[in-house]
Amino acid sequence: MAKQRERIIVGIDTAKAELEFYRKDTEQGGVFANEPGEVDRFLESLPEEAEIAIESTGRLHELLVLRALELGVLVYIISGFQLSRYRDAVGQRAKTDRSDARLLARFLEREGENLRPVTPRSPEEKRLWQLLRRRASIVHHRTALQQSLRETDAGFPSPDALLDAFKHYIAVLEREALRLAKTLGWREDLARLQSTPGVGPISALGLLLAFRHAPFRNADAYIAFMGLDVRVRDSGKFKGKRRLTKKGEPELRRLAFLAGRAGRRAHAPFKEYFDRMLERGYSKIAADVAVGRKIARIAFALLRDGRPFGPSEA
Repeated sequence: MAKQRERIIVGIDTAKAELEFYRKDTEQGGVFANEPGEVDRFLESLPEEAEIAIESTGRLHELLVLRALELGVLVYIISGFQLSRYRDAVGQRAKTDRSDARLLARFLEREGENLRPVTPRSPEEKRLWQLLRRRASIVHHRTALQQSLRETDAGFPSPDALLDAFKHYIAVLEREALRLAKTLGWREDLARLQSTPGVGPISALGLLLAFRHAPFRNADAYIAFMGLDVRVRDSGKFKGKRRLTKKGEPELRRLAFLAGRAGRRAHAPFKEYFDRMLERGYSKIAADVAVGRKIARIAFALLRDGRPFGPSEA
């Protein structure tokens, strides 16, 4: 019987100036600078079948991920939250760059079959994600400003001009994002999503970007990617409170929530579902999230099957 090939697994801990790595097959590690030349030399030194597990640390990991994808190296991005919980689970007390590189390699080795490698994105798709995040940031700051200026003192200028400037900038970002989506040939998919009650152009774009992130096995995986899946913690007779996992991009969850709130106002079956959630003890916000999750499941089916929304969907 042929000997099974040993996986070449590399764990990489990220920092602004340096990257610490650990190779599981050789049980050796080291440090290299987090700059293009050094990153390229390191990646070129790896065997073709190498797999990399790297912690998501702001934008510090993006250079290596980009270069690795260009070379065809499989990359798995592990969130800091996942790594922290895994560290506790295996009883590792130390937390250093070296120990985290080893822990990332161990995580990929043991849990790899449940992980999904990073999918390369086109420059246009990367730009769309950037625009969506920038819009989310501007919307957040505009909301905070509106709340702080709700009652303007007498003698102070009106904040209307400032709020209008926010509104104009958001509109510019939306136009550019939708223009890019259409250049990618996504017009029909966006139309399919917008045929769903409550789903507007930006919500449709968020749902579509999430769908195109990876070849999801099913709707559950798609929902989990957006952090709309529910965490269950029960033990014996104890029934823990159900909460969203809230993993992934926060803006995707916010857009799904807004779609849910708009959907139950526009579509009777969604309103009936909303009311059933209230009867089960959900708050209005939680019930709107539930409707948004239902709309996200419908979106997955529409995009998978290439069809518009129908009455039977709800």
